[in-house]
This record gives sequence, C-alpha cells and structure tokens, in this order.
Amino acid sequence: VLFVLDLQMPIKVDSENYQTFERYKKIHNVSFYPTYILTDSDGKEKIRLKGYYSLNNFIKKLSK
Repeated sequence: VLFVLDLQMPIKVDSENYQTFERYKKIHNVSFYPTYILTDSDGKEKIRLKGYYSLNNFIKKLSK
C-alpha cells in the first residue's frame, strides 16, 4: 500500500509490517493491494488508485 500525502511527502506502508499495515488499512479503508491514495494538504482524499499500472498508465490516471 502506498500513500502519497500532499504530493510532497510520500509514505510507503509495507504489507510485511503487519501492525502498521493493518492500522493504515483500517484508517484509509483499503481492501486491495496495492492502493495509492493522494490527498491535498488538508488530508482530504483526491485520487485513489487500486492495482498495478505501467508507468504510462499510472501517469494517465493521475492526470485525470
């Protein structure tokens, strides 16, 4: 699971760290791995992407 907050401060939550992963999974309602969540500076979710993407497709999704 990868959370990108405020587009300036990326946070990666590794699924191998069970306690941390479970905590963030509940807080952010994550049910699919990987999940990318982009928020504004106030923490409000702006974009949520689920699954693996090629680099080009990932950039296209973020550009919408």
